Amino acid sequence: MNIMFLLCILSCFCNIQTHECFFIERANLHSNLDQIISTVNLAYQRQPFNRTDFPRITLPALIALLQNEENQLFIAVSENNEICGTILLHESEISLLSVHPRCQGQGLGLFLLHSAEQEAFKNYNTVFLKVIPLFQENLIRFYESAGYKSFGEYEPLSQEKLDRIQERYHSEVFALIMRKENPSPPPETAAQGKN
Repeated sequence: MNIMFLLCILSCFCNIQTHECFFIERANLHSNLDQIISTVNLAYQRQPFNRTDFPRITLPALIALLQNEENQLFIAVSENNEICGTILLHESEISLLSVHPRCQGQGLGLFLLHSAEQEAFKNYNTVFLKVIPLFQENLIRFYESAGYKSFGEYEPLSQEKLDRIQERYHSEVFALIMRKENPSPPPETAAQGKN
């Protein structure tokens, strides 16, 4: 077994109801990029506000993301070696949480979220993510149930994100920032005051 594979595995999640096990590993340029793209795009295209003619991620965008050393893209891989989910960690920001439609409703999204948090909390006392309140009320509740809180921080969407949303919503959308504190910050991180 490849030593890098062993080093990249963070944990294993087994869903007893479906008898599927998922491993979380860090994606790289040797991962199955086509499956990553398919998983992300299928998950995001189910959102009614997204444009169907504009993919969430393309091959050049994925390669650029993986080549950026500040990014850590984690993927959930099934025991059949199929990529079933993704989550991106950039410093203390979490994004690109996606679960393949056939694997949704099994707790895999929460498993991915906790895996990214564990990695972020090694260096930061707080992690954050962004949601669009106009469309993502269920997602906000999901993050709240995972311990994220909103402190009334908002920001406009980037042009890249606006391009993926149907134009009729552009004047109404913005990003809500949600944060989660490390429940047990390491002493050296707490002393440094990283956030």
